[in-house]
Amino acid sequence: MQLLRIAFLGLLFCCCVFVDAEPWPEDTKFAATDRRNTYCDRQSEIDSGTRNFKDGLRGLEVSVVMHVDAPGWAERLENGTLAGLHIRLLDLVAERAGFTW
Repeated sequence: MQLLRIAFLGLLFCCCVFVDAEPWPEDTKFAATDRRNTYCDRQSEIDSGTRNFKDGLRGLEVSVVMHVDAPGWAERLENGTLAGLHIRLLDLVAERAGFTW
């Protein structure tokens, strides 16, 4: 649980710090779609005690960037679905924390 807490705080920190960064210019497939999120309000609520840590991402859709050419870790199957350890971990954390990705 402590490891998940550290990972979650890192996610919030990175999203608050880099929210003003421009999307990757070489993204020819999704360049017109801005998938950046800001979780600074959630982080402030957690810091102030008005929101429980375990509910920090509840109800949100989280954008995830990952390399999907690593068999066993994260890969796109022939049918278009994602599979691998990273995918299973994200699914598990999302289910427990109440967010989608």
